[in-house]
Amino acid sequence: MKQTEEQFPAFDGPALIRKQISHWDMLFSGRLDQTYVSHVRNIGSIHRCFDVSLPFYILTCGLFLNVFERILRFRSNNQADTLDLMSGFKKFVMPDLAIGYSTDDMQRTA
Repeated sequence: MKQTEEQFPAFDGPALIRKQISHWDMLFSGRLDQTYVSHVRNIGSIHRCFDVSLPFYILTCGLFLNVFERILRFRSNNQADTLDLMSGFKKFVMPDLAIGYSTDDMQRTA
C-alpha cells in the first residue's frame, strides 16, 4: 500500500473512528437493504482511491477481529458467550467486506 503525504493530507484519526463506529452501528442494526449496500460500496471505492488493496483490508480485518476477541475473553468469564458473539460478529463483518469490494467498476476490470 502506497502511503504518502499527498494521499493522506488531512488524516484525522478521531473522525475516522467516528465514521467506523457509525458504519458499525448501521451494520449491526440488521437493516441490510440497498441503502446499506450503496453505503458499503462507497466506502470500498474510497478505500481503493487510497490504494487500500483487498488483501491488506482482509489482513487488517483479521487483526481487528483477533484483538476484539482478546478483549472479550479478558472481560467475559463465559467462553461460550464469547464464541457466540465472535461467530455473530464474523457473520456480519465478512459479507460487509465482500460487498465493499464488489463494485461494478471492480468487476469490469477483473
